Amino acid sequence: MIQKNKLMLWISLGAVLLSLVIHILGSLFHLFPKHLATMTMEHTHSGHYLYLLNTLLFIPIILMIFCVYLYARKQKDHPFIPLITAVLWTFSIISIIASLW
Repeated sequence: MIQKNKLMLWISLGAVLLSLVIHILGSLFHLFPKHLATMTMEHTHSGHYLYLLNTLLFIPIILMIFCVYLYARKQKDHPFIPLITAVLWTFSIISIIASLW
């Protein structure tokens, strides 16, 4: 179980980093083309849209920090680590898709 949790944490870190890279490429460099409806929404509701994207980015980061804390400080085979990593992956994928859209 300890080896499984360690592997899950490394894969989760990769998902969080991928989400961060996609976020940076999409927001700072405007690398991904936006649809006309999203471009209009960006100009009219840019504050709300960016707030939502940043929130979706920070949820996986916070979950990752919590999961590493449980692994390092509490127990390496803590029963919540698999659950938190599953939720972390879900929010990482949601964050990636939202930053591409």
